[in-house]
Amino acid sequence: MWIVVAGSALLSVGVVGLVSACNSAGTAPDAASSEPVWSLSTEDSIALAEDDKLVSPREQFQIGQTLRLTDAGPVPSTLVVIRNRELTIRNESSTTKSLRFLNAAVDETGRRELGPIEPGGQISYVPQLPISMAYSLGGDEIAGMLQVDTGDFEG
Repeated sequence: MWIVVAGSALLSVGVVGLVSACNSAGTAPDAASSEPVWSLSTEDSIALAEDDKLVSPREQFQIGQTLRLTDAGPVPSTLVVIRNRELTIRNESSTTKSLRFLNAAVDETGRRELGPIEPGGQISYVPQLPISMAYSLGGDEIAGMLQVDTGDFEG
């Protein structure tokens, strides 16, 4: 189970006591206060993995055009990329890696794999369709996701 806090939303199942009733000054609000009990700015984000270790949101979700493959896994594990723009996949691990897409082909030929990418090497890929693409790094287990966006969002 992942617990993700981002912006002003808390997404969790059965989370009790994660957030204490404190105002932004860290003190308990009085009953007459109109100040929210607790809120997050868009700058604040945390993720809590099953083992209760905090995970940096920059390592799990990011918008960009570079995916890093490390010995610990892909960084970020979910990457939002813009379609028709070059995505760089860089292998920073100590072993050869390939991305095997589990739910989509990478081109019109039906090819599902990008790689192999030698340690220290990189490849480029230009995604064409707006789609969520789950990938593994060799087995059947999902290692990460590419979310291909049209790039029409404002922000």
